[in-house]
Amino acid sequence: MRKGLLILLMFVIGFIYGCNNPKVSQTQLAEDSQKKSMSFSVSNLKTSVGKYERKKNTEILSFSLQLKNLDSQDTTIQSITPLYKQELKENLAEDPKKSFPVNQLLRSGDSITIKGEVLLNTANTNSKSNSSWKPYIIGFKVLNEKFVR
Repeated sequence: MRKGLLILLMFVIGFIYGCNNPKVSQTQLAEDSQKKSMSFSVSNLKTSVGKYERKKNTEILSFSLQLKNLDSQDTTIQSITPLYKQELKENLAEDPKKSFPVNQLLRSGDSITIKGEVLLNTANTNSKSNSSWKPYIIGFKVLNEKFVR
């Protein structure tokens, strides 16, 4: 009985010490994780819309951007997926989750230019509603692969 109480007491003391150990806090772990996930920056985003001659009531949205690796490690960019404004997404003639393959190594501190195009269905729109689509792209999802040691 005494042996069981002693073991239980040691377990409780160890548990309390572990929970109050200032060396590893959940907040710190969450902050570190968030910092590591913020490893890219997008700059020089340019978009343009023009007529698509091969199909009636269709326009083409072209984009280009600079993607910079802010991480201290090299990474391979597998693909990038634009995130569109809701009004524009409803008029895409393609899957709004369409990814654009990149498959390129991006060294720490380096940038690459990424370009893409998507088709827009303009059959039931006018120039006034088309102007509500701006900004066309509100963000990007980046699929990357890193070597972790």
